[in-house]
Formats: sequence, C-alpha cells, structure tokens
Amino acid sequence: MKVIYGAESNYNFIKPTGVGLGNFDGLHIGHMALIDKLIKESELNSLDSVVYTFSKHPENIIRKELFTPLITSTHKKVELLEKTRLNYLYFEKFDENF
Repeated sequence: MKVIYGAESNYNFIKPTGVGLGNFDGLHIGHMALIDKLIKESELNSLDSVVYTFSKHPENIIRKELFTPLITSTHKKVELLEKTRLNYLYFEKFDENF
C-alpha cells in the first residue's frame, strides 16, 4: 500500500481508481467492511483502490468551537490498512482553504 500525504505530493495515479471517501476516524468494523467492499469491487473492475481521508478531523475546522479528537491516529490508520489489499491511502489536509 502506498501512502500519500496531501495534494502537495503531486502524485499521479497510474491506472483508474475506485475511491472510498470518508473521515474513517475510528476504522471500526463498519468502516473496515466498507473498505473491504471497496477493495473487492475495485479488484473486480481492474481498478486500484484508494481510501481518501483526512489528516485532521474536518469538524475541527468547520465547527471551531468544538474539538473532536481522532479515534485512530494517522499512524495507526496506516498500520491497520497495511494489513488489507488496499492499493493507496491518501491523507488530505483539511483546512480553511480546502
């Protein structure tokens, strides 16, 4: 699995992709089921699978008066998803500009 950190990486995907978009803050059983489905459907359709997520919780930018911690750290997300057949994990920087 290749890990990409933000648009500043200028990474170009080699082939078409299937993308799962979400905060995936906890990678609980429901999240993992969705990611597994993404991987299987991508493989069936000759696509690379990509989880597109965020390095910070979006709610911390949208609703600044609240602080919502990530349940699973960026490092732990990488560790857990490396155990799957996911091709790419893309971390977007979620800030005011985004």
